[in-house]
Amino acid sequence: MFATKITLGEYDCQHYRIYMVVDTAIVGSCSGLIYRNDKAKVMLVDDVFVQEEYRNKGYGREVVREAIQFALTEGVDSVELTVNEDNEIARNLYNKLGFVETTKKYCRRILRVF
Repeated sequence: MFATKITLGEYDCQHYRIYMVVDTAIVGSCSGLIYRNDKAKVMLVDDVFVQEEYRNKGYGREVVREAIQFALTEGVDSVELTVNEDNEIARNLYNKLGFVETTKKYCRRILRVF
């Protein structure tokens, strides 16, 4: 497991990519954006991904656990993530890892379609 860091200038935000490596192959990853709001230091976890051939072997759980441990070493007060309501597998995983679903609603505006 290793992380890379990109500092986003004056906004005191830091973006990390956390990788799960098995036998020199990257089998999974997630990104984490650490920022400070007016109350706490927060890490937003996003883009949790495991290569298809490595799924259902616990790597998703481990990459999220590593993100949480990394957040602790960075002095983060809370870890947040978003998940699609219909993604029952991911919701169950996050609940087992101690995440609590909230009533927060996130808004998005798409600027470009790739």
